[in-house]
Amino acid sequence: MNTHVVGSLTFKTQADLKYYTKEILSRHLNKTIDHGYDFEFITQVFSRHPEWAEKKGTGVIAYKITSNMGSYHVDILRTDGTEIDISWNTAVRGRGRTVHGDRMKELRESVDEQIKEFRRSQGHITHCPRCKIPLTSAPHVDHTPSFRTLVTLFDTSGADNFALYHKQNASLQFLCGPCNFKKGTSDELL
Repeated sequence: MNTHVVGSLTFKTQADLKYYTKEILSRHLNKTIDHGYDFEFITQVFSRHPEWAEKKGTGVIAYKITSNMGSYHVDILRTDGTEIDISWNTAVRGRGRTVHGDRMKELRESVDEQIKEFRRSQGHITHCPRCKIPLTSAPHVDHTPSFRTLVTLFDTSGADNFALYHKQNASLQFLCGPCNFKKGTSDELL
C-alpha cells in the first residue's frame, strides 16, 4: 500500500489525504489562507501538483477558497500581484493529465451540445428527484447508464461516433450536486 506523506503527516490512503485537505478547505470557504498550519499544509499539498513551479510563480501570498457548483475552487494569490487557479484534486493525486482523462474529456465535449439541449428542454424541473430539494440554477445532468459505462459500452460496440451513440443510448436527468456525487457511477435511473 502506498502511503502519502505531506509535511509531518502520513496518510494511509489518497482518500484520507483528500478528506483531510477538503476539511481544511471547508474551514476557509469564502476566505483566504495566508498563514499558520493550514497555509503550510496546503502549500505542501500543492507542491505535489505537476505544474507547481508554474502555478506558484514568484511566490505565494495566500490561497483564496471559493465554491463553484458545490466544489471547492482555489486561486493562488502570488507575490507579483497575479492570481492563478490550481486544482486541489490534481495536487492530492500528485499527477497531472492522463491519456484516459484526456479521452474522457474529449468524449464529454463531443456531447456538450446534447447536454445543453437537455438543459434547455427541462426548464420545468424544479426539485431533485432523489432528495426533493429545490434545484439550483445549474443542476447536474446525470447519465444513466453512467457516463463511464456508456464509454465502455461504446468501446465494445464497434460504433465509431460517440455523440450519436450517446444520443441513442443515454438517459439524462437533473440531480442536485450532492445526489449526483453520491450516485457516482451507479447505473440507476431515479
